[in-house]
Amino acid sequence: MNVLNRAEAPEAYKIEQVKLLKPELLTLANGIPVYYINGGTEDVLRIEFQFDAGNATSHKALLANACNNLLTSGTPGRTSAQIVEEVDYYGAFFHNETGFDKASVSLYTLNKYLPQTLDIVRDALTATLFPEREVRTFATNTAQRLQINMQKNDFVARRTFNKAVFGEHHVYGLTASPEDCEVLSREELLAFYKKHYDFSTCVIIVSGRVGDAELKEIASQFADIRFEVHEKPVGTPPPVYLPSVQYVEKPDALQSAIRIGRVLVNKTHPDYIDLQILNTVLGGYFGSRLMANIREDKGYTYGIGSGLASLQSAGFFYIATEVGTDVTADAVKEIYKELERLQREPVSGEELELVRNYLMGTFLGSIENVFSYAEKFKSIFNYGLGYDYYDRYFESLKNMDALRLQKLAEQYLDASTLTEVIVGKK
Repeated sequence: MNVLNRAEAPEAYKIEQVKLLKPELLTLANGIPVYYINGGTEDVLRIEFQFDAGNATSHKALLANACNNLLTSGTPGRTSAQIVEEVDYYGAFFHNETGFDKASVSLYTLNKYLPQTLDIVRDALTATLFPEREVRTFATNTAQRLQINMQKNDFVARRTFNKAVFGEHHVYGLTASPEDCEVLSREELLAFYKKHYDFSTCVIIVSGRVGDAELKEIASQFADIRFEVHEKPVGTPPPVYLPSVQYVEKPDALQSAIRIGRVLVNKTHPDYIDLQILNTVLGGYFGSRLMANIREDKGYTYGIGSGLASLQSAGFFYIATEVGTDVTADAVKEIYKELERLQREPVSGEELELVRNYLMGTFLGSIENVFSYAEKFKSIFNYGLGYDYYDRYFESLKNMDALRLQKLAEQYLDASTLTEVIVGKK
């Protein structure tokens, strides 16, 4: 019998590729696509209903988010309380999510209760009434949260940044206010609901222990829904970006929130994957340059990071942190210094190898269960991409070199192209 020697580290292997579970497609009789990934060991399912009903589909702030959150507010056969009780009784739960472009309702349920829980979902997605009392309760609670959050510098900085980079009148730059809560009406919600939740844009994504019985149940509940197939509307126009400096003074602030970034390419652009690697070097993990400088060396903050976000019609890059008001100017100076260093000095082979291993490990760590494979599918499906995107991701990790990163930094991270937002004190 081999005895494990705990004094010796296990042998390390380089990861060359990761095999992903891919979905199969079932098209219901009415044309609704059902993508399903069968996996896992427990009799549990996640069924996600995704619609083109994100915040960018309305020029009124709050409307899309309110509609998605109020889908379980009550139907002719069930009150909101009854929906909650039934879902809880079957050990299931809903997760509602509204993004910039998409909105979704996900049902997590045991297989044996699928008929009962799907019936509740169908009721909510096809017959929500938006009772006036529920609408007013949602509006009041949202207004109260907004008023509290508006006292937080990081919250204000994020909203100010979105407006600055996308434009105050672009749908990606819209931000809700307490006044929007006051004028939220049941009539507007019903109109938005009928237009955007009519199943003409619905995609169903199922993951878990999916067999013939589960697929038949989904078909029996949703294949008879009737809707008109409209011509797909023109997508959200890309924003017209102009760099700027925005300062929101908070006289009593002890900390300043800093946000620096710009509109950038999205996932469909050939540079996006390489920019992810560059971003990781700069501020995408705990060992990044921004953390090493601003936190570890200077002690200006507990945390600082940078990120890339991909939207349907654009993408954006951002650096975010909070620092003491007495070191705000110094922190901003150091951030720009790190950006300039990326443009002037090649990344060392050792640092690049560390980032390469970190990103590969992070990718592996993100595949925890069968639901994770569904997330990987959504991440490419919503951009019209195929699984070769992940092949290109691993290929970029493997072949990335310092010169390529330096040229990317010169092209995309020049200080003159960035928007700077400070909320607090300069």
